[in-house]
Amino acid sequence: MNTTGVGIDKIADIRKILRDLLKVIKVVSLYPEDNPLPQSLKLSFAERLIDLINEHGELQIIVEKDQLLVQEEVVFQDQSKEDSLAKIFFDSGISQFTFLADITDEDIYLFLNAIKTYLNAPAEDRDLTVSLWESNQRAITFSTVEDIIMEEYDDSIKVQEFHSDEQAQSSRFQLFGTDDIKPYDSLFSNSSDDSGLISTSIADDETPTPEQQAALLFGVTEEQGEALHATEAARAMGYDDLPGVTNYPDASLIIQDEISLTEQEESIIQSLLRDDAEFDIYESTSEILKEMLLQEVEINGFYETVTICEKIVTELVHIGKLFESSSLLTFLRELKHRIELERPLWAERLKDALITAGSRERLKVLATALNENKNVGTDELSKYLNNFGPESLGGITELLGEFDFRHHREALCAYLTKAGTDSVQILSKGMYDKRWFVVRNTVMILARIGNKKSLSYLKEALRHPERRVRLELVNGIENNELPEALELLKQAVADDDSEIRQIAINAILSRRGIPAFEAITDIINDDIFLKLEQHHQQALLITFSRLGGDQAIGFLTELIQQRSLIPSHSVAFFRQAAFQALAHNRSEKAEKTLRKYSSTWRPELRRLATNALKQRARIMSGENV
Repeated sequence: MNTTGVGIDKIADIRKILRDLLKVIKVVSLYPEDNPLPQSLKLSFAERLIDLINEHGELQIIVEKDQLLVQEEVVFQDQSKEDSLAKIFFDSGISQFTFLADITDEDIYLFLNAIKTYLNAPAEDRDLTVSLWESNQRAITFSTVEDIIMEEYDDSIKVQEFHSDEQAQSSRFQLFGTDDIKPYDSLFSNSSDDSGLISTSIADDETPTPEQQAALLFGVTEEQGEALHATEAARAMGYDDLPGVTNYPDASLIIQDEISLTEQEESIIQSLLRDDAEFDIYESTSEILKEMLLQEVEINGFYETVTICEKIVTELVHIGKLFESSSLLTFLRELKHRIELERPLWAERLKDALITAGSRERLKVLATALNENKNVGTDELSKYLNNFGPESLGGITELLGEFDFRHHREALCAYLTKAGTDSVQILSKGMYDKRWFVVRNTVMILARIGNKKSLSYLKEALRHPERRVRLELVNGIENNELPEALELLKQAVADDDSEIRQIAINAILSRRGIPAFEAITDIINDDIFLKLEQHHQQALLITFSRLGGDQAIGFLTELIQQRSLIPSHSVAFFRQAAFQALAHNRSEKAEKTLRKYSSTWRPELRRLATNALKQRARIMSGENV
């Protein structure tokens, strides 16, 4: 490798900046000016190029057919049609270009826009030298093949300078060579302004033109006055026999058949229109960034591209494009797993990017975007959130109080239920929020998780002043079979709200086994039992008898035998409820007890016992009662 006169570090820096230049040209040429991707790339490229020139001085690059050189050292080699930088300049006849020492961001932007104009122009209209000249930048000069030829004749002539001189002089010759009548008509006018053009208005101190005079004297329009003036001029020159103006047919009617499309041409155009309509600028941006990441071969370039990805993800989230941002984040996560063994530093940078995307600051952007975009679906939100790990769970939990729309909150709760199973302590912070709806959503999530640890945090909800929080609790745990859930339901039986009590009691009554029997026993022995509605008391006694078997007989017998000196409605109710409960008890002891009371001397007890025996017989035979 020849590095004479050129430092090794400088060559490496130049090669890198030229690779970046090609990358920027590709993106800038593809996307509109206001797209965040080309904006980010142009900004970062301009900063790096200015730093390079500040360190090494002005940069002169020689252009050959498929390579670029700096002082005879190859700094860029075209690899293919798609990865060709030298070809862009070579095909335009540019033999060298120079980045001067006083270059600015604006010069670089104008330079890139000129190349974009050149690449996007039709082939027959392409001229990079003209595009660069028209860009009006002053710190990037170029020489062409024509300059080499002209130097043999006069070495003071340069194409770039010629374009500039041509622009300055073009205004001197703009009077003629035009279809406008005014420059020529001024030759026949009695008065003109400094530019030689006829004035179309009459000031107080001006002499009117012949056309204006005719308009004033004969009451005709200025256009008609012009026609009269032209007729007089023609007569004075001996051409008074000229024919009048002929009305020619509409040219569009004549060529209409010529511009009609064939069926095949129309089909091609329709296909192009469909492709254009289906083009998604956001999805395309995401795909290009993925390709750029895969093509990076140096760690610094990779880091910079990841930084651009972070900015683009934020912009996409800001405008509610969660599908595209999620696609990019998913790619970053998958790429991290693929390269973490071979390139651990690269993988670490991707990990940092994912953590940053799930930070509280970025999640606030998500909340704002969703509140401004109601149409963002739950699937999009769920897919986006799935890109984050446990380190983001705290920030995501805080979103419970930020979303305005119900379907977004439901999607968030579904995500936290799935992701927070092993991080219940983080989720439980929502139980102490001052906003009742945040507490309710937290109760929903913990109840859905439904393990012992999550249920232990739900005790706080039993005492919450907001009814909807307590209602969410009993609805969430009514089908949970764990003893911890049964304990919460047992305590909910004492709730002041009838709907909450109903759900809790029904949930307890639906259970089987010793834990359910013990829970009902505790309720019956508690003072709260006497405050319950009678239909609840009846249902609890029946289930108590059914589950308890022989163990329930003693308590039911006590209810039957209790006496009151003064007739009491409650005593009569509990006696009747006790016989009903014995009818549902399948033990032999229950049957013996009923038969004993069916032969007692007390008529009321005998009647209730006889009816209970009949009911029990139907129950034992399987009849619906």
